[in-house]
Amino acid sequence: MLPTNFADLAERQPQLRSVLDTLAEWIENNPHLDYIDIRRVVSERPGIDTSLLAVALVSLERIGILREKFGLIAPTNHVLADDFYDSLRDIPPESHDTTDRSFDTGDAEVIPVYVGVDR
Repeated sequence: MLPTNFADLAERQPQLRSVLDTLAEWIENNPHLDYIDIRRVVSERPGIDTSLLAVALVSLERIGILREKFGLIAPTNHVLADDFYDSLRDIPPESHDTTDRSFDTGDAEVIPVYVGVDR
């Protein structure tokens, strides 16, 4: 499960408090997810300041609460595939979408996702 207690960061960077509260609420409302897809957060929380969200996610990564990985939007079904990668170099030439159809990763959209440090 993703962390939701961002109080220490909010204390150190009060300008992020609102976006951190919104992010924590989004995580709590999506307990079935073990990753943060920025596109989905913005879609489901249209009032969120995207610039501050980016700063908050990078800050949470820097202090060791989250880790950035890379996900693939499969061209076969236009959905985020299940596998995440630590670096762009780790992405294999072929992967599988959520229905187990294979696709060429060169045709996929690469997006950043954030996960807990234990994933």
